[in-house]
Amino acid sequence: MPERMTSVRDMLASLERCVALEPKLLLPNRGMIREWGGFTLQRGARFLNNFLSNATSVMKEAPALLDAAEAVYEALEDQEHMTLVLVARARLEQMRGVPKKATELYKEADRRWRIPTNHTRLARASLDASRGMLAIELGRLDLANRWLEALFHEERHLEPARFAGHKLAAEVALLQGRPNAAQYHIEQVHARLSQRTASNLELWTISARTRHNLAAGRPEVAIGQLEVHFERLRDQGFLKFPTVEATLLRAFGWALASQLQREWMFDAARRRELMRKLQAATRRLAKLATPEQTVERAQFERLKARQECLQGRPRRALKILDEAIADPEHIPGALEQAKFAEARSIVLEALEREGASDLSEQANKMYDLLGICSPLILEGWPIPARMCALTPDAG
Repeated sequence: MPERMTSVRDMLASLERCVALEPKLLLPNRGMIREWGGFTLQRGARFLNNFLSNATSVMKEAPALLDAAEAVYEALEDQEHMTLVLVARARLEQMRGVPKKATELYKEADRRWRIPTNHTRLARASLDASRGMLAIELGRLDLANRWLEALFHEERHLEPARFAGHKLAAEVALLQGRPNAAQYHIEQVHARLSQRTASNLELWTISARTRHNLAAGRPEVAIGQLEVHFERLRDQGFLKFPTVEATLLRAFGWALASQLQREWMFDAARRRELMRKLQAATRRLAKLATPEQTVERAQFERLKARQECLQGRPRRALKILDEAIADPEHIPGALEQAKFAEARSIVLEALEREGASDLSEQANKMYDLLGICSPLILEGWPIPARMCALTPDAG
């Protein structure tokens, strides 16, 4: 691997060459083994955490890279970098939809970090940030706030920790229905992004801004911003990565669904244009789907069901949702279960079938228990009736 990397493309090319050689052991090309080996492999571990952990190829390539890194760090008895390797392994299990295994790996990473040795708090910040995002996926905002406090207080002197803290705080605020707080934290992350090179963190910022606009009732703003981002990231070559394109398409689909709901009784030509774009987005997403990514797969199933509802086909929507929940591994956390329950209640109500109110009540109880405010709004579904109220006309 070159000493300096100037782009994601260069890093990917180096990693692909490395994997093709099927190495049994990785050693630095010069200098002391502990010094240069640690520096080189730490860079590789950070790359796995920051980019490859969200790329489709991680399912195939990451385990071999992590095995090689772990062998070197065990030989060096380097607990800090072993912590980073375990964090990367845990994030891999998160992607596969195995939160129990991810939690166990995070506990082992925490134990490794606590072993007395000369280390910094960078590994600890990475661990706390990753555990916070797992808590978000499971809807455990109490745990998310615990790791959030650590990032903003114990590791506040570290720039990566502040990045991760604002990112985690934005996710918590969006789930709690606090769009103003979410906007503040999103802008804090965006202000520190590179203006020249696209990154995984920028991809998260785009998705978070879309969800914030939906929470604030501005889907048309989200659509305009996403169309600009599509063109810019395509010019930068970042859109060629399947997971990057899939993330943008999901956000685009949510915004289109939300705008279609708002314009349902207005311009027919505009509705046809929006529906055409939504259909194109879901068709492309079907080709980019990765079965191992359970959260993303669940989001895609709900988006397909939402499209069928907007096309006046609630029976097809119900079939999609029923097939999705038939596999218990498809919805590993309480938050995902509540989302599917709420979505099914909306479809059953459209079909005027029994059970809609029971499912809605079940979802609401789970949201109240988790401290969450109807997260389906962030995916382009209609605002629940319990959150709406009639007000007298201004005149």
